[in-house]
Amino acid sequence: MDFFSIYLLAEYLNFQSALHFIRYLISYQMLVLTIICLFVTEMQIDSSNLAIRGFGYFKRYTVTDVFGKI
Repeated sequence: MDFFSIYLLAEYLNFQSALHFIRYLISYQMLVLTIICLFVTEMQIDSSNLAIRGFGYFKRYTVTDVFGKI
Protein backbone atom coordinates (compact mmCIF):
# COMPACT_ATOMS: atom_id res chain seq x y z
CA MET A 1 0.00 0.00 0.00
CA ASP A 2 1.21 3.46 -0.73
CA PHE A 3 1.14 6.37 1.65
CA PHE A 4 -2.13 7.86 0.37
CA SER A 5 -4.18 4.70 0.96
CA ILE A 6 -2.71 4.36 4.47
CA TYR A 7 -3.69 8.00 5.10
CA LEU A 8 -7.23 7.36 3.84
CA LEU A 9 -7.51 4.28 6.06
CA ALA A 10 -6.37 6.25 9.09
CA GLU A 11 -8.88 9.02 8.32
CA TYR A 12 -11.66 6.44 7.96
CA LEU A 13 -10.79 4.82 11.29
CA ASN A 14 -10.66 8.23 12.96
CA PHE A 15 -14.10 9.05 11.54
CA GLN A 16 -15.49 5.74 12.79
CA SER A 17 -14.17 6.34 16.30
CA ALA A 18 -15.69 9.84 16.29
CA LEU A 19 -19.05 8.35 15.29
CA HIS A 20 -18.73 5.76 18.07
CA PHE A 21 -17.92 8.51 20.59
CA ILE A 22 -20.95 10.56 19.49
CA ARG A 23 -23.19 7.49 19.81
CA TYR A 24 -21.75 6.86 23.29
CA LEU A 25 -22.47 10.47 24.31
CA ILE A 26 -26.05 10.24 23.03
CA SER A 27 -26.69 6.96 24.87
CA TYR A 28 -25.17 8.39 28.08
CA GLN A 29 -27.39 11.47 27.77
CA MET A 30 -30.48 9.30 27.31
CA LEU A 31 -29.53 7.26 30.38
CA VAL A 32 -29.20 10.43 32.49
CA LEU A 33 -32.55 11.70 31.20
CA THR A 34 -34.20 8.38 32.08
CA ILE A 35 -32.80 8.51 35.63
CA ILE A 36 -34.02 12.11 36.00
CA CYS A 37 -37.48 11.10 34.77
CA LEU A 38 -37.50 8.26 37.30
CA PHE A 39 -36.77 10.61 40.20
CA VAL A 40 -39.04 13.45 39.09
CA THR A 41 -42.44 12.00 39.82
CA GLU A 42 -44.68 14.92 38.95
CA MET A 43 -44.28 18.44 37.60
CA GLN A 44 -47.12 20.90 37.81
CA ILE A 45 -47.39 24.38 36.37
CA ASP A 46 -50.11 26.38 38.13
CA SER A 47 -51.10 29.00 35.60
CA SER A 48 -54.81 29.17 34.74
CA ASN A 49 -55.28 25.68 36.18
CA LEU A 50 -52.70 24.18 33.82
CA ALA A 51 -51.09 20.99 35.06
CA ILE A 52 -48.36 19.06 33.28
CA ARG A 53 -48.12 15.49 34.50
CA GLY A 54 -46.69 12.27 33.21
CA PHE A 55 -43.05 12.36 34.30
CA GLY A 56 -43.69 9.48 36.68
CA TYR A 57 -42.56 5.98 35.95
CA PHE A 58 -44.90 4.06 33.61
CA LYS A 59 -47.42 6.89 33.46
CA ARG A 60 -49.38 7.34 30.26
CA TYR A 61 -49.23 10.58 28.31
CA THR A 62 -52.69 11.85 27.43
CA VAL A 63 -53.92 15.21 26.19
CA THR A 64 -55.67 15.82 29.51
CA ASP A 65 -52.48 15.10 31.44
CA VAL A 66 -50.38 17.42 29.32
CA PHE A 67 -52.76 20.35 28.95
CA GLY A 68 -54.91 19.95 32.04
CA LYS A 69 -58.14 21.88 32.27
CA ILE A 70 -57.91 25.09 30.26
